[in-house]
Amino acid sequence: MVRTARGKASPRFTSASARPSSRPVFLRFPAALGAACAVWFGGAAGGSAQTETLDRILAVVAGHVIMQSDVRAFIDLGLVDVDGEADPEEAALTYLIERRLVLDEVDRYVAADPSEEVVERRVERVAARFRSAEAFAAALDRVGYAAADLRQAVRDDARRDRYVDSRFGAVRPPTEDELRAHHRDHAGEFTAADGRPLPFDAVRALALRRVTAERRAARTADWVADLVRRGQVVRLSPAPRPPPG
Repeated sequence: MVRTARGKASPRFTSASARPSSRPVFLRFPAALGAACAVWFGGAAGGSAQTETLDRILAVVAGHVIMQSDVRAFIDLGLVDVDGEADPEEAALTYLIERRLVLDEVDRYVAADPSEEVVERRVERVAARFRSAEAFAAALDRVGYAAADLRQAVRDDARRDRYVDSRFGAVRPPTEDELRAHHRDHAGEFTAADGRPLPFDAVRALALRRVTAERRAARTADWVADLVRRGQVVRLSPAPRPPPG
């Protein structure tokens, strides 16, 4: 939740759930984006006004907003993989923009919700990333998520994954020559525990899975890139970071 000047809680506007933004004015009047991209808390201290940035809109995606708190929540809870990224927050924002566009496609086709068992297993996997139940609860509190917010996020992820699997599950099977070429080009990745290279016949099934997965991922990436090109996406400048030290 975001606290207003009077201390009352206002709803979180987030693309991390299925709830659309109630602020379409951003899309109609883009000139107002710069002035309206942050949520402020105004108060008095020692007779002088103080202003503190509590949250910030980083993108507007087809009528949904993505907040800086969404980016931090997905990173802190491990809902997005940003390992090795030079700018984890920027990578997470890109992921959330693409995720929102895919979910809009899912909604257009009225994909069935996953079962509660599937949702529960996903929640348990998130919780397992923390050393204790207390640490997990503290993380949810830190990012401003109630249990229902997390369940909505993982439910949407399950819906997205099911839709993508059904749409891109079947790809052209690789030929024998393509499998052998993959084995040859990645010989260093097909080794025994002692580092000994494994012959093609010993790893053919693994090569088949890998090439098929790569083709499916490439088709999915092209489709998502097309959604981004055609979508209504307004990406704002990232929030300023405090100077080091």
